[in-house]
Amino acid sequence: MIRWAVIAMMALFLAGCSTETYENDMKAAKTAIESGDLKKALLSLELALEQKPKDKTAQDLHKRVAGLIDIKSAIDNGNWQDALSKASHLAEDGGVDKNLDTLLEKYLVAAETNIN
Repeated sequence: MIRWAVIAMMALFLAGCSTETYENDMKAAKTAIESGDLKKALLSLELALEQKPKDKTAQDLHKRVAGLIDIKSAIDNGNWQDALSKASHLAEDGGVDKNLDTLLEKYLVAAETNIN
């Protein structure tokens, strides 16, 4: 009987650690987003999604950050049409985060300007 009580307590403890880890990863992602470090944000979001794979907030942020990294890569390579296409598609998803939305708008304007 004591053995089952110990197992139950350990399971509850581990579940609490998972939630705490998730929250720490999400905080780290948001801090990285605020500082403009998209690669660090993406890594933190991937860790958060390992803890809670179905979390809509983490999924949405991950999709936006990964998309912005792809767009930035297209811009850096001078592939303005690809950047515009990706940015336009990502913009259709609506707002996710103020900082990310501002960056997306910046990329859209840059791509539109350089295509024309």
